[in-house]
Amino acid sequence: MFTQKANDIFRKAIADYHVKDNIETPIQNPFEAGTIEATLYHKCWIDTVQWHFEDIIRDPDIDPKDALVLKRRIDKSNQDRTDMVEDIDTYFRELYKDVKVLPDATINTDGLSTVSLSLPSSCGTCLSRLSALMPLLSISLPAELSLMCSSNSRTTSLQLLSSCLLTSRLAENT
Repeated sequence: MFTQKANDIFRKAIADYHVKDNIETPIQNPFEAGTIEATLYHKCWIDTVQWHFEDIIRDPDIDPKDALVLKRRIDKSNQDRTDMVEDIDTYFRELYKDVKVLPDATINTDGLSTVSLSLPSSCGTCLSRLSALMPLLSISLPAELSLMCSSNSRTTSLQLLSSCLLTSRLAENT
């Protein structure tokens, strides 16, 4: 199942990052370049580093010159993330380009009413959100954010991804 593969890749990227736990550590993507697996790993690596960037930039004692340099890195990181969402969307467009949509096809959003995020507009956006949340699910958080780490939230995140990727009666293969 794709969602399980994505989650495994995200967990690997997070674990690999935390071996050195340093924003300067270069990525060593274990997946073949140009594959969806490589894109998912890279996306999650960037998301993990981004959380650390955000912690650093919020330090009230940060030197303004260092803050500007870091802000530029965050801007580049955000653009890289956006580009990868487009790459993920392209992957799914290509994968399902020959699928014919049935007239009564529906998009299942079971469980989404409990999610405070708006419904993602694409599979890439949905995967991006899960990738961005995965580092939070694997690190210690302040008490006010502990709710995000509950098993219900993990389940909801997985349901959100599953709902985006697995739409029942979407198409008929002919």
